[in-house]
Amino acid sequence: MDIPESTILESIINTIENTILPELQTKYSKGQAMAILLLLKDVAAKREIKQEVLATDISSLRELFQAILESLESVSRFDQDEQLTYLKRKIRFVLNQGYNASLGHKLKEEDRGLNDLLEFTILTLVEAEKSYHGSFFDRLRETRRRIRRFLKAQFELGRRLSGKIEIDLLSKV
Repeated sequence: MDIPESTILESIINTIENTILPELQTKYSKGQAMAILLLLKDVAAKREIKQEVLATDISSLRELFQAILESLESVSRFDQDEQLTYLKRKIRFVLNQGYNASLGHKLKEEDRGLNDLLEFTILTLVEAEKSYHGSFFDRLRETRRRIRRFLKAQFELGRRLSGKIEIDLLSKV
């Protein structure tokens, strides 16, 4: 059985609120249950925000790949390059692939797939740049610059969304 995390969290919150909390007798036990309830509600809210950010990230990645594809297809000489032809085919395949975005784990799968493709794209462009000069080289380099700007924006967004504790932990690594 594959129950979405949001459903599990909502069920736990409802159980505590409607079944457990009313049965508790002491103020202390009620206070503890309410503290747990508040923490779970906070986790649920943060999870929802992360899902929205993930959906936005996926949309941005798809736009980036569409722009990369258009850039590569605008130069007919690139059609003769095996690496770039394979890259274009791979990008087209991923862009045409459908995902059911209603389930969170599907969003994670798509994001992972797009990020894997991004890594492959960067490596392919770096290799392809070695074979070209002049305007062709400039086109490939500009495509990589676009990727770099995208990654920088994603890093900044992640940094702003991370809590202070998470940033502190990252700085110690």
